[in-house]
Amino acid sequence: MNEQITPPPPPCNVNKREFWVDVSKTILIFVMVVGHCNPYLWVRTLIYGCHMPAFFIISGYLYKPHDWKKTTKSFFIPIVFFSLINLMAVLINYTDGTPFPDDFLKKCLYPFFMFSYEYGIPLVRGVWFVICLYFCRLLFGDIPFTNPIRKFIYPIAIVCIVFLSLRFLMPESILHHKLNSLYLIRTVACIPFFAFGIWCKEHSDLLQKIPRCVVYILFPVYIAGCFMNGGIDIWAEDYGVNYFFSFIISVIGFWLLYRGTRLTIFSGAASVFQIFSTGTFFVLGTHILLRDVYWRWLGINKSTNWYQAILTGVVIMLLCYYPIKILIKKCPILIGK
Repeated sequence: MNEQITPPPPPCNVNKREFWVDVSKTILIFVMVVGHCNPYLWVRTLIYGCHMPAFFIISGYLYKPHDWKKTTKSFFIPIVFFSLINLMAVLINYTDGTPFPDDFLKKCLYPFFMFSYEYGIPLVRGVWFVICLYFCRLLFGDIPFTNPIRKFIYPIAIVCIVFLSLRFLMPESILHHKLNSLYLIRTVACIPFFAFGIWCKEHSDLLQKIPRCVVYILFPVYIAGCFMNGGIDIWAEDYGVNYFFSFIISVIGFWLLYRGTRLTIFSGAASVFQIFSTGTFFVLGTHILLRDVYWRWLGINKSTNWYQAILTGVVIMLLCYYPIKILIKKCPILIGK
């Protein structure tokens, strides 16, 4: 008697690439560039409603614990690489005879540890995001002894939300203390978004069940919320009306991004989105330098309108495309891979 043997199921590809992630990261890095091109205030307000929180959410969604040494290399080798490139550009500006400030080295190092509006020479704009993400990863699993903390990530996130929502009750001496500018302290504001990303991964089936028609309701809610709140800028510790309100607006913005990027209209450019998604570190590390060179070539001052900002963003993305492709093949560690 012949027994019918059922073939085993094909192995599950746990590392399967999710297309919406590539599209989302590409859109987010593009609007980050536009936001750094000084567009009109209303454009900046809509961008800052969720673009950096969404990066943390996606980072949490994709998070898988790695050895902290590997994480350190993948984060800080690119930082050193792009810092050296941008440092050369800064030094060129002093070739016209402008004297070096006595605290030049301190000004270059300062932005790697804490934020400052007036003091410091930022060699990598957006480095705060990388450092805060690094702390999030170390806290929730990349260091072995922090693994138990991962079990309490949601209560910790709730505590962070409550603490930041009530921070207005703290004395001014604490709110404006120099230590409050450290990126390690700024990480407190990033943890809820990172944790929400982990929650989204654990409940991805629930996200997909939400009807797309809700977009038509939440889209105007997001726009109204951004203008009521004024956007969120974690780097500057600006949470608008209230951190909790900012968190809700950012989550709505992320969900709109999530639903929008799952549309089939993006599928024709899958390989392009994958390149930019893989090379977001390259855009982060070079976009200010490319922006300044492009503006100088066109004779544009630092106050641009919305379409100049968008055009600058498009040009920068195009300039970054082939260098990213080359680095992916030749030296991926320089873009954190």
